[in-house]
Amino acid sequence: MPVVKQKKAGRSSRVKLSASLEDYLEAIFDIAREQGVARVSQIAKRLRVGKPSVTAALKTLSEKDFVNYEAYQFITLTERGREIAKKVLWKHKILKRFLTEVLDVDDDMSNDTACKLEHVMGDEILGRLLCFIQFVNNFECEGKSFSELLGKYCEHGRPEHLCKKCSELQDLEG
Repeated sequence: MPVVKQKKAGRSSRVKLSASLEDYLEAIFDIAREQGVARVSQIAKRLRVGKPSVTAALKTLSEKDFVNYEAYQFITLTERGREIAKKVLWKHKILKRFLTEVLDVDDDMSNDTACKLEHVMGDEILGRLLCFIQFVNNFECEGKSFSELLGKYCEHGRPEHLCKKCSELQDLEG
């Protein structure tokens, strides 16, 4: 969960946002990119919640200086809100990419799962996950990609074949 420093009376304190409030920031960011501005009704539709829930969340986010919000007006992100929204979106994209490209999970399931994981996954782990995705996309063993080999393994519960290096490792195990 991103932690944001907030200045109060000359000292710095940290503000933690809930997963739900992070989802609001991400939705506002996406809608504003797509439509130019965000409205309560668009946010409610995107997050599948009622307008009163959106209004309550916007009031909280406004008090914490993450959004500019006044009743019946367009909603915009403050610089702080934009920072958090971009970070949440970055996490979401990496997680979704891992789930679809590496684990071959279908698009809807990977999107839902990424949305849940983005709030708890630390930056260091996400960075390593991104490196792993890049490794997997460049991995090849006897002309087969990592994804092909993983797919066969998942299908059969064991590798379809072992390359020379893997055979040597298996011989050491046994």
